[in-house]
Amino acid sequence: MKRFMLFVIFVVVLGLLTPSVAQQTQLVAVASNSAAANNAPAPDVPATASASSTAIPEPEWPGIVYQLVDNKLVPLTKEKLVPLVEAKTKALGIGGSSASVGYEVKGASCPTIVPNNTVFVVRAAGRIEDIDPNQVFNVDRLTVDTVSGSRKLTVSKGKYSVWSGKAKTESADTAVELNATHHGTNSLRFTSTAPAFLPGEYIATTKTGAFCFRVEQ
Repeated sequence: MKRFMLFVIFVVVLGLLTPSVAQQTQLVAVASNSAAANNAPAPDVPATASASSTAIPEPEWPGIVYQLVDNKLVPLTKEKLVPLVEAKTKALGIGGSSASVGYEVKGASCPTIVPNNTVFVVRAAGRIEDIDPNQVFNVDRLTVDTVSGSRKLTVSKGKYSVWSGKAKTESADTAVELNATHHGTNSLRFTSTAPAFLPGEYIATTKTGAFCFRVEQ
C-alpha cells in the first residue's frame, strides 16, 4: 500500500513538472540563482538609481525592480524563491491524490508596502526595441500560509483518480496582467492593466532575481 501511495504521488507530481505558464522558465532561473546563493550573502540592492540627462531616472543595473515615487526610484525588497512540492492523498490513496508545484518565500508578509496604482521600472539588458516585456518583468499573487508563516506561489496543480487512472493538471491563475511602456533610454515602465492592484502579497520576478511587495486595504 505504501508503494502504491508513493506511485500515485509520483504520477501527479511528474505531470505537474511540465512547464505550464509563460514565466515558468524565468521562475526556474530565479530559483536556481537563489539556491546558488544560499551559502553566500545576498547581494545588496542599490539604494539609489542614476538619473539620465533628460531628468528621467533610470536604474543603473538590469534586472532590479524599482517603484517610481515622485520621479525617484525606490528599490523593492529582494527575496529568495525556494522550490516547493506539496502532495495530499485521500483515504490512503483510494480516494485519489492531489499535488501542487511552486515556490515558497520565507516570512508571512513583505516589508515593502506600495500604493495600489504603483509604477514599476526595470532596466532592460539590451535594446528595449528588441525585447519582449514579458521576458523582462512578471508579477504574481502570493498566498499566505498561516501555519508555516510563509508566502507561496503555486505554478501548477493537479489531481489523480485511482478509479479512472487519469491525472488532470492545470496552471495556477496567479499572474497579474501588465502594461509596458518605454521609460527613458534603456528601461521599461510597468503598470497593472486593472484599475489598481488588489490588496495582498505579490512577487515580482526578472531573469536575475525576485522582489516582493505588499498592497494594503
